[in-house]
Amino acid sequence: MASPAVLFAERVQEMSDYPIVIVKWLDSGQPGSAWQWADEIPDPDPIVWQTVGHQIRDTSTGIVIALSIGDAISERPQANGVMHIPRSAIQQLTSLVPCEQVRAA
Repeated sequence: MASPAVLFAERVQEMSDYPIVIVKWLDSGQPGSAWQWADEIPDPDPIVWQTVGHQIRDTSTGIVIALSIGDAISERPQANGVMHIPRSAIQQLTSLVPCEQVRAA
């Protein structure tokens, strides 16, 4: 029987279904709670975010990123810290290379 470390390493290899990505995306600023004169409200200034995580879904409407994957050696991994980012907000999506591939290069 394989050790837990070997089972874990094999399962991590299989987790290419959930690649680690960095997403650069736009979001709105915080809403103000005070009354303002309409002619004094500044122009929109979207905030640029960068999020790193496991890409769980990639659809025509957006992507789903999970910050953590649990039960990695089970048949049904779990996800935590899930974010849904609309496709229209994404400026850049980059897959990160696993450390094993960097060492092998």
